[in-house]
Amino acid sequence: MRTTLALVLLCAASGSIRADEPPTLRYPAHRASARWIELPTGVSVAVDQGVTWQRVTVYLSLTNELVATDAASGKVLWARHVGAFWNEIAFAETPRGEGKVAWSVELRPDPRERVGRDERACYDLVTGAPDAPAAAEPGAAIAVARAWSGEYGRIALPLVALATSAGHWERAAKLVFAGAPPVAAGAVDFTREVVLIVAAGPSSNCRGFAIDSVRETEGVVRVRIHAHTFQTMGGGVATNPWGVFVLPRRAKAYRIERNAQRYLGGPPLWTPWIELASLEAAATQLAERLGDRPAASERRYY
Repeated sequence: MRTTLALVLLCAASGSIRADEPPTLRYPAHRASARWIELPTGVSVAVDQGVTWQRVTVYLSLTNELVATDAASGKVLWARHVGAFWNEIAFAETPRGEGKVAWSVELRPDPRERVGRDERACYDLVTGAPDAPAAAEPGAAIAVARAWSGEYGRIALPLVALATSAGHWERAAKLVFAGAPPVAAGAVDFTREVVLIVAAGPSSNCRGFAIDSVRETEGVVRVRIHAHTFQTMGGGVATNPWGVFVLPRRAKAYRIERNAQRYLGGPPLWTPWIELASLEAAATQLAERLGDRPAASERRYY
């Protein structure tokens, strides 16, 4: 008995046994509910496994709510809808200002969804308040002068391009639209403005495109685009979505990025779409595209 006790104490002292190590829980791909938890709103959500730390048990429900309960009584402390992107719960000590730290629930995505990134979403373990927002994006914000979008263009292949002249915009508009474009070439001052064209070609369940942000740094104008997608039951709706945006003209590179996030509620995953080194490069790229008019393409999904 004395030998066993001494061995346990020795292991604990050496770090082989860590009673203070916060646990983690990764959910499997296929889950089945074990019981229901009623939220403060009166809505009940299905849960299976939970994980306990600091007398709080946390669940990620089958409908993507993060739910924290008192481990002893089972009383719900807080709940937040967090989306389908996350599948792992962990705990971490995070700063709270003035040299203080507190425990947070840390959500992590499936490793297969990380794609070289390291996304996390953290919420205070006791209150559920989200941790401090991410740092501001670099660069100065630029306002979009005018914007239009829609579900049904006519272009057969995707087109992401910058029209820097009236002639190029008129030709591109005929390629994308069967009728009149949303803005006439004469209504754009191409000495101070350019037109960004985003057209997906034959797609599914997409109403069009919108700009999330435009920011200008020393050498680049970065434009972030997201698709207006929607869900359907039993099959997709065929669309041919597009977006047209009038932006300030800059003698810089234009970097167009799109949100590649596949999960509702997941953080944006901004990925490069096209990179135009200069306005001259933009004009060359569009001229080459206008000279190539294929008649058909594979269906694309957004």
